[in-house]
Amino acid sequence: MTMSNGWKLFKGRNKTADQGKTSLTFTDVIFGLVITQIFVQAVPFRKLSGPVLVHLGLATVVVLGSYIGYRRSLKRGEPPLYFFSLSLLRFMLDLAMIFLYYLLVVTPDTTKDPATAHVSSRFDAVVGASIFLLFLLWDLVSTWMAAAGYQVGYSWLRTFLTFAFLAVSAGVLALAHHEPRSAGWAIKIDTALIVLNLAYRWLKDSAPSPKPKLPPRPNPTPRLPKLTAQPATTTNGPPGGVA
Repeated sequence: MTMSNGWKLFKGRNKTADQGKTSLTFTDVIFGLVITQIFVQAVPFRKLSGPVLVHLGLATVVVLGSYIGYRRSLKRGEPPLYFFSLSLLRFMLDLAMIFLYYLLVVTPDTTKDPATAHVSSRFDAVVGASIFLLFLLWDLVSTWMAAAGYQVGYSWLRTFLTFAFLAVSAGVLALAHHEPRSAGWAIKIDTALIVLNLAYRWLKDSAPSPKPKLPPRPNPTPRLPKLTAQPATTTNGPPGGVA
């Protein structure tokens, strides 16, 4: 296959709504595994320290908020998944986000020794900022897909909100380097990240949700009026006339 043929294959992919919803089903399963890990980490609840409890609260807010946002984003269009397509790039970003969610949930591991589990504010801030970076890339790829003809909706306002919260999360990351091993500082950083994620979800839900641009419908062929046969008319001569 030549490069030109490969590019034609890439551009010629089906860009309408996904009827099979392969990516939706697979992503739902992976999200379910991450949510299961939240319950596993919270099993020794009575033995967990304050920083670990706040950390699990952060993980819960991030995972549930992202899952709800993901399901709402599907209303703005979900093209079918092909290997050489922009939809694959967005799907890979989804998987990268879920991987970060998993890291956030299982670090620290409370199943081994919950009493000594240590929360790193620096690690949580790095993961939090990385998640917002992936959010921004996801929005930008969606904009690219809409420009390429995919039936997906996009909004520059929503993209700007994501960029603004990425900048704020970068500021939280800078603060996390102040006392990265302090338990009290870890609680403050994780609490700030919880508030940040809740505010982000609230603003994203309040922002107008764009709908995918559907292809124009073809003009219907005008119907010609039906011609009905008219009965033949006969003219009669004047009364008394010559036949």
